[in-house]
Amino acid sequence: MVFKVDWEKAHTQHCISNDVIESMVHVFYAKGEMPHYEIIDGGCANINIKVGVDAPKILRIYVPDPSAAYREQKLAQKLKRKIPIPQIYQIEEAFGYTFAIAEFIPGITLRDLLLNKACNIGQIMFDVGVLLN
Repeated sequence: MVFKVDWEKAHTQHCISNDVIESMVHVFYAKGEMPHYEIIDGGCANINIKVGVDAPKILRIYVPDPSAAYREQKLAQKLKRKIPIPQIYQIEEAFGYTFAIAEFIPGITLRDLLLNKACNIGQIMFDVGVLLN
């Protein structure tokens, strides 16, 4: 299986100002004190920002394909009974972007798991198939 190591976008490729990010955050959180946020490195196309500390959420900004937000939401609704998948709480179109706030689930990405030479990719794919059956 060929899987590229450094193919993801760098968060510096998409310049979204702190003011726009904070405006997006305030769509979901009350005005007032700004929750802590940090851009999550990695990913392939969209920008993911971890918002909050105690009960963090993900602010996901859909850059190349805004309609992907709605596809992800529909897919999550279909899969939520079979696998642990982050709930998408709300999708908005504002400030020139489509963005969503979603549940934060700690862990490692499938990309990182597949790049781990010690893992058994065949077994992982079998287990995924069993979960989705």
